[in-house]
Amino acid sequence: MVYRTAPELVAVHDSGWIRLPSGVEVTRLPLVEVDCPERFARIGAGAARQWCAAHGARLPTAAELDELHASALYIEPYTLPTVAMIHAAGIGLADTALIDRFRTTHMSGEPWARLHDAQVWLRLHAAEWTDQAVANAGKHWCAGGIYGWWRADGSMIQPLYAGHGDDHTDYATTTHAARAAGEGDGAWTPRRTIRRGDSGPAVREWQQVLRDDGHVLLVDGLFGAVTHRETRGWQRDEGLTDDGIVGPLTWAAAAAADTQPEPSGLPITWRAARHFSPGRPLGIHGVCIHTAECAETPAAAEALASWAAGQQAPRVSWHYAVASDSITQSVLDTARAWAVGRNHAQDTGLHIELAGRAAQTAEQWADAYSAAQLDLAARLVAHLCRVHAIPVRRLSVPELRAGERGIYGHADVTAAWPGTTTHSDPGPAFPWAALIALARQYR
Repeated sequence: MVYRTAPELVAVHDSGWIRLPSGVEVTRLPLVEVDCPERFARIGAGAARQWCAAHGARLPTAAELDELHASALYIEPYTLPTVAMIHAAGIGLADTALIDRFRTTHMSGEPWARLHDAQVWLRLHAAEWTDQAVANAGKHWCAGGIYGWWRADGSMIQPLYAGHGDDHTDYATTTHAARAAGEGDGAWTPRRTIRRGDSGPAVREWQQVLRDDGHVLLVDGLFGAVTHRETRGWQRDEGLTDDGIVGPLTWAAAAAADTQPEPSGLPITWRAARHFSPGRPLGIHGVCIHTAECAETPAAAEALASWAAGQQAPRVSWHYAVASDSITQSVLDTARAWAVGRNHAQDTGLHIELAGRAAQTAEQWADAYSAAQLDLAARLVAHLCRVHAIPVRRLSVPELRAGERGIYGHADVTAAWPGTTTHSDPGPAFPWAALIALARQYR
């Protein structure tokens, strides 16, 4: 099935625009989907031209994309199918006809688009991207057709090609918008992209959003240091890139800030982790259980959250930490915690840290503290499985590797993707049967 983005869900990424040496402004990233900050819009050339015209822009020329590429952050292209996918499909690498047929069958579907975008963002995060221009997040529609996607040696995967129809979309075809320098810089509107140094009614409206959410600042219409700081904090809390830029995605998140279901009856407090990745390009597939390798104390969950939130926090995080009588949440379900290395489980998992150690014996997992903690963890697992339509079942390593949905441990991730992580928690004596039975009961 061909995947296309609905026109009303297309937006300029919050990183905004860059002015090229020629004076034209081009979006720093391709257009994205409003409800998913890390999914690029898949629209045909005809829809791309119409969207641009409706928003005071146009498609860039090939020469302007060359200019953008010359000043942009380079990331390696991610082309599909991979060799592993070809092998999995039972196709020989020398059978070019079957490979082409395989590519044609899948290239315009949503799964490949999701996979492509997830890999682009992994490359951007690895390059410590903030808001730099990027001209290699796929190939791009331009005034003369489709163009771009540079290899590391400067050659192109996609020279200018005008043979696609207006409705064509595929996994790697994305769209930058261009405009004359200064276009759109007139009167302020409530949904204008704003950032530090700006002023006016849009800034005042945004400051009121922050005030209503409990942030302490003046609603004076001046986007200064305090507004910038509080904006970044708000974006972290919502699972967005914390760049302090308030654009279409941040406005959309503000409008939908109350949509995440609250775990009724669970003693959950919130403290945002310092490190995580916004967005869920591949969705949520399962719940991963960890041990925090810490002492079993009543305040363990809060202490873990404080550690992950601090200025000196290591580059790790998790969604929830569970002690004997409390739960802290540090990363939104809609964002990716840095819990198990760069693999499918990190991209698609909800990660729960339990106070305790992987070396605990069966007797230690049955003491009063662990029993209370296990019961609370099971209630949380049941809630997450209910909200995210995850089966309450323990996954085997092959099932986890195959992308099936369920519950697993960090040790299973190590076995499924060796080299990306080395941990063995929650340990060989962890009471999996009891956790699953309790979660099924509470679900």
